[in-house]
Amino acid sequence: MALGGLVGANDGTVSTSYSTGSVSGFNSVGGLIGSNGGPIRNSYATGSVSGSNYVGGLVGSNFDGAISYTYAIGRITGASSVGGLVGFNDTNSVTSSYWDTAASGLATSAAGVGMTTASMQNQANFTSATAANGNVNPNWDFTNTWVMYNGYTYPLLRAFMTPLTVSANSAVITYDNAAYSPTGVSYSTTPNPNLLLGTLNYGGGAQGPVNVGTYTLGGLYSNQQGYIITYGSNTLTINPLASVTWVGGTSGNWSNPANWAGGAIPDYGNVLRVSIPGGDTVTYDAAMASLGTTVLTSLTSAGTVLMSAGSLDTTGAFSTAGFEQTGGVLSAGTLKINATSASGVQLGDITAGVLSVSSKGGPISELSGASVDVTGATVLTAENGPSYYGITLGSSGNSFGAPITSTGSSIDLQSAGLDLGNTIATGA
Repeated sequence: MALGGLVGANDGTVSTSYSTGSVSGFNSVGGLIGSNGGPIRNSYATGSVSGSNYVGGLVGSNFDGAISYTYAIGRITGASSVGGLVGFNDTNSVTSSYWDTAASGLATSAAGVGMTTASMQNQANFTSATAANGNVNPNWDFTNTWVMYNGYTYPLLRAFMTPLTVSANSAVITYDNAAYSPTGVSYSTTPNPNLLLGTLNYGGGAQGPVNVGTYTLGGLYSNQQGYIITYGSNTLTINPLASVTWVGGTSGNWSNPANWAGGAIPDYGNVLRVSIPGGDTVTYDAAMASLGTTVLTSLTSAGTVLMSAGSLDTTGAFSTAGFEQTGGVLSAGTLKINATSASGVQLGDITAGVLSVSSKGGPISELSGASVDVTGATVLTAENGPSYYGITLGSSGNSFGAPITSTGSSIDLQSAGLDLGNTIATGA
């Protein structure tokens, strides 16, 4: 006796149907249909299936039935002729149909294509000419027949769902390192909270977006008896903060929001200009490395910048009274360093349009293994009145695209093509 979650034995047409119940029998046991002899399309089964012979997640045994646009995700157990989608099949007319290899516990099926759970929860694997998983021409209709919420659901049938439009207030704000959640939320119809799942947000995860950009509503999903969710035409725009000043005292880490006025960390492209008072030492630390490149239009420091990791890019001028680099990558339109520290100036990986370094307390040196790439003029001055200090930029990876003007004691420069301008060397 054939057993199925929807139909035991089928000789007609089954379309736009689904079954969620568990099915248990002996022969010809299927999550949707036990024994099939007719067309099945736009249908699926999610329940577990167990039996002895001819056991399948969707169909136990298929005799001349054309099956298309179907899937099964239930756990399958049986003795012989057991398949993730179809247990036994004697036709080649099974197309655009899939089963979840992880959920079913089966890597094989008499028909259909196996996919991982993640692949089956990605609409691209059902719609593109060549899907993300390599399947060809799935051609599922997500305009009229199916609905899907990537990362949350398998394909759902529109016929059993209710349209729901979700809206919220549009907003334009300035970056302040705080997450923003939608306000003025409204629904086209009062939703059932048990069917409306997820967290409404403007992107950036459940906590809401923080960084500069334009965001649209999202984050909600639903189940088969729930909602076809669309979002009203509203956006959140976070504009960059014009400038922020260091308030962290004589020393501290760039990554600590308490060290910046208003708690606004200059990261990503969130802040245009940075100002550091005299006497303060700011460490661009390892915590910044995980946040991507910090992009500024300018940095002005009367104090000292220590760069130990990460990537910092000033499209305009980077001007500082003190600088030491032990790691990371610094890019600047114009890099200007006027240092008085006895430790001098140490450069790491640097890309600049123009480089000007004046060290009045110690040598100008280069971090081992680093490279300095300057496309325009370079001026290196390591002297203070009668005292001269060494200049050592000897990395084989250096590149200076214009003449180098240098004043120091012993001067060691290396570049792929080296053009010297005015040079004063009291030593070698």
